[in-house]
Amino acid sequence: MKITRLFSAEYRILNAPQQQGYTATIEGSGTNGKQVDISLEKGGKQVAVEISVTTRAQHEFENIRSDINGGYTNIVCLFVSPTALEAVEELLAAQAITMVHTRVCCGLVKDYASLLRKCN
Repeated sequence: MKITRLFSAEYRILNAPQQQGYTATIEGSGTNGKQVDISLEKGGKQVAVEISVTTRAQHEFENIRSDINGGYTNIVCLFVSPTALEAVEELLAAQAITMVHTRVCCGLVKDYASLLRKCN
């Protein structure tokens, strides 16, 4: 079986949340049944982790909105490309997403461990 770039990234970053006490599930589901790349749980808190390797900014933006509707308290959106990260941050700002009970943190894959702590 050939492992895609996305699955390879998922497996590489599973270690950081487990070191912080999270239970991690690849292709986990929120309360609305929507799948996320990685679902983290700790103390009743659900964190959605979305990983953008090749998807467009609009697709990741829609994932974030869906994760908010899925009941996730925190959303971490990781990007391989700094350009893609900037595009999603611009979309979030332009749409003025109100995240009353949700914290959204976006960053680069290489900064995942610190981003997870920040978004906690």
